[in-house]
Formats: sequence, structure tokens, C-alpha cells
Amino acid sequence: MKGDHICWFNTRIPILRRHSGPGTATPLELTADHTDDPIIAVQFGHPLADRGFELLMRDILQAAFPPRDKAEWLHRLATPPTPAELAAALAPYQSVFRLDHPDTPCLQARPSPHSLSAATAGKGAKRPAKNADEDEGEEAGSQPIAALLPDLPTGEAVKQDADFFVRRGGVKAIGAGAMLPVLYGHMVLFPPGGGGYFGLPHGADSIKYQMVGDTLWRTLWLNVLYPGMDGYEGPGAGRPAPLDASAFPWLDPELPHLPLGRRDEGAAKALDRPRLHPAHIPMPRRYLLSPPVQGRCDLTGLEGPVYQSYDRWPKGLQYAPRGWRYPNVSRKEIVGKPEEEARFARASGPLRFDDWLETALAPPRERKTEKAGAQRRHLPAVLQQIANVERSTLLPAVDGVDTALGRGSLRVRAFAQFNYGKAVGGMSQRELPLWLLPDAQLDWLCGEVTTVLEKASAMAGALRWMAREAVRLGRREGPAALADNLGDALLADLDAAALNLPGQLAQVVREAGPDCYAQADRLRDDFLALARRRALALFDAGFPIDGLGPIDDKLAAFRTRLVRRLNTILKGEAHA
Repeated sequence: MKGDHICWFNTRIPILRRHSGPGTATPLELTADHTDDPIIAVQFGHPLADRGFELLMRDILQAAFPPRDKAEWLHRLATPPTPAELAAALAPYQSVFRLDHPDTPCLQARPSPHSLSAATAGKGAKRPAKNADEDEGEEAGSQPIAALLPDLPTGEAVKQDADFFVRRGGVKAIGAGAMLPVLYGHMVLFPPGGGGYFGLPHGADSIKYQMVGDTLWRTLWLNVLYPGMDGYEGPGAGRPAPLDASAFPWLDPELPHLPLGRRDEGAAKALDRPRLHPAHIPMPRRYLLSPPVQGRCDLTGLEGPVYQSYDRWPKGLQYAPRGWRYPNVSRKEIVGKPEEEARFARASGPLRFDDWLETALAPPRERKTEKAGAQRRHLPAVLQQIANVERSTLLPAVDGVDTALGRGSLRVRAFAQFNYGKAVGGMSQRELPLWLLPDAQLDWLCGEVTTVLEKASAMAGALRWMAREAVRLGRREGPAALADNLGDALLADLDAAALNLPGQLAQVVREAGPDCYAQADRLRDDFLALARRRALALFDAGFPIDGLGPIDDKLAAFRTRLVRRLNTILKGEAHA
């Protein structure tokens, strides 16, 4: 196998075709038989690898095959390149995406002999005193390949037998085709931090948004940006990226020579995102795959070269938070404080409608919050792009269908990894159809749904506030936790109804009957009435009044205040 170069473009990956079902293809063959039997998905056997492939390939297309303008973007969405055209576009980048390059392996850092010898001699690898909260799993050196997956418990968790909800030793080998998607998912989508190892400013728990089409090509291309989108601007946008570190950081000539110890001076190199190429593929970790062996991939089941371990070193490339952009996350800013570092929408648990639904609607006009100190959430660039395109141009016109789900399966996907304490708690994924409405109706729909969601959140806030007051009466411990649990329970109860509401409103306005907006008002009012009933039911369950308790009169008074507050919210004062 020494004579064989492993370029990722030529590796086999597991795919699913619309008619013939499961099979394999290389990344260069993604558009083969697109008209008759298109590839509709990849099947790596792990969600991190599936999402990692889709967004890594998006980044590759952004760098090597970018659209020059909106017209070319729309043309390629409707008419994919042939495999030969795709291969020609990616041909100059073959060496960049070699997993086993002798100097610059893809998404890896190969330390120079001098750096390695210094580390081996103890000049650059001395470990600092261990903090009480530092995990053994953050030590440098050789790691099992499964450590790149969130399934594997850390070393300290295994030692303490605290890995009940994760798999121990389930994956021991990852094939070449799955390797880059796993590396990308680990470093870019869900970058862990700590122990001197760098992550990315958007963090592991940020909510990622992705456009999804009815074929794999459309899923990829819908997320490629045309020039002018947030983060994809400047003279480099719309042109193939240069073969240097401005786009591909593993080509940085300084990287192999950085010291390997976390306390070594010069072990970190600061990178400022606005100074990099707009199609830059981030690489915040210094990892190096061990030489592959012939075997079977534990994720895909495919035979071929597999990787069983990798080496890692702390520090490396450190991306500055200020000015950071990643096209699939929602950036937040504080009005009146543009100089502050970017913040990003995050998941604290399994995704709930109030985490992602408003953003996933991709309104044609972003709401402007001008009140100083208020939080403004920006659309991810991939959704901003969809919001700027006339929806009817995304698919051929067909009368009588109001969503892309019915004739193209265009939808918005939100996914996130969330933690329980230090451990990864799981991955959550939700989807919403893309509504094919005229801009005026779509703008109305987004405004209506946003207003309803704000009122539902305000009701949850009112329930929390009154629950805190009620808990203090009984002098129970943990009043904040109980109150928060009630508020969260209300929003969880409303999740299904909230997800149904946009489709119900869209259906009503699409039919454009004489009383369509009156019907829409009734749907909105029914949802809010449901929210009010659920809020009162949760309060009653948490603080029952049976007429026998010494504080029942006071609880009844609190309930009356809650009723008044909920009624005020229903009348339009969402933040009362």
C-alpha cells in the first residue's frame, strides 16, 4: 500500500440512490445518473459523519467550484455538473486533499522532526500541573480513532465508571472515505475545547442550519454561497481558492514548526477570520492520523485502508472570535454594541421550537431590533441566501402546491449537539419544509409565527415568575429549578402545535379565500389559547389548591395574578 496515494476524492463512500438503493460512489461521482437514478443521501452509519460529509463537501465546492453570481448558482442547482466537469474543477486540489501527504496531509498537522525531537526530549511536551477539573482524556499523544466520535467516553469517565450512556470500544477502525467527514465533524461542526486544545468561536453546542434538497447534489449546492452573502465577500469570492493556507490551513508552512507543548511560547498561531480567504476551511486542532492498514470500516462496513489511531498535540491555530463567520450558524449581536465579540445561538438540550423555528422560516426580510441592549439574531448565510432568492425559482412551477416538500423536498434542517455537564448528551435534529409563497405572503407568515412564538415564550416566562413566588410561600428548596422546569414543560408541551402552525397558516393564505386572514387569526388564537390553558394546568399541578392548606388563599391569589398576566400577553403585550 506504500505506493498508493490516498486522495479523498477517489475513496469509496456509502450512498443511497433514489431507485436502485444502497451502493457506493466516490466524491467525484456524486452527480452520476442524476437524471434517472440520482444519489439522494450518504449513509456513513453515524450522524456526525453524515453531516460532516455534507458540509465538508459544501466547503470543497465553495473553494474549488464557486458560483460567480446568483444566476450561475441557480443554473447549477437545476443543472448539476457532470462527473467529468466536477473532476476537472477539483483536479487542481487533488494533492490538497491527500490524507497521506508526506508534508501536508489533509486536515492534519505533521510536526517537523525538530519539533518532535524537542517534545520527545521533554523541551516542549512537559505537562503542566493537573487541574482538579481537567480530564485525563485531554492528554497529548496517541488516541484511539473512536475518540473523534462523541460516543466514546473520556478516559476519566471510564476510570470512574461514569460512561453509562455512551458506548465503550464500539468503533476501532474508520475507513479512508469516512475519515475526513469524521475529522471535519469533530473539528468544525462540534469542536470540543479544553485541556489546551482549541475549538472554534461558534462552539460545539451551536445550532447548525442546513438546506436539504431531494438529491444529494441539491443538498450540497443549496448550501454553497454566491458572492455577497455574509462572510462570503471580497475579491476572492466567486473565484476558485488559491492553493495556500489562506483557504487550506494545513498548507501553512509555519504549522509543522510550532512547538508541541501547551505551555511553550509560540505554540499557538492566531488567525483573524476576515483576513483569510472567504472559502477558508477551519482546522483548529493539530491531529495526525497513524498510517492506515487494510481492514473493514466499523462505520460503513467497507473494506480498504482504515485508520485505528491518531496523534494529537495541544494549541495550534487559534481563530479569533471577533469577526468570526461560519455559514451554517446563527450569529447574535447586542444592539448598540457592535464592537463586542460575536455570539451564536446554542442548544442547551434537545432542540425545541423556541430554539430554531423562527430562524428556520428564513424570512425574506430580517426583523430589525433597534432597542439598545436588545439581542438581534442574524440568519445563517445559507438561509440568508434562500431568503434573497425568489422561492419560485428554486423549483419548476407547479400549480396547487404550497411547499417545496411536495415537489422537491426542499427543507431547512436544524441540528445540534448538546451536553449534560461535561459529557455529550446527544445530537438533536429537526426539519421544516420550505414554504413556496410570494414574498409578501411569506413575510406575513414569518411575522405571524414570530409574534406567536414571542407570546408563547412570554407565557412561559410568566409561569416561571409566578412559580418562583409560589415556591417561596412553601419555603421549598430549589425554587429557581422548579420554576424553570415548569416554564420548560410548557414550551415542550407546545412543541408539536408550534411546528404545525406555520404549515396551517401557509395553507390558509395559499388558498386565498375571501376570509383567509380571518381563518389565520383563528388558528393563531387557538394556539395561544392552548398555551394559556397548558400554563394554568401546569401551575395547578405544581401548586394544587384543595382548601385545606394554610397557604391556599395566597396560592389562589398568585394564580389570579398569573391569569391576568397571561390575558395581558394574549391581548398583545408579549413582554408584559
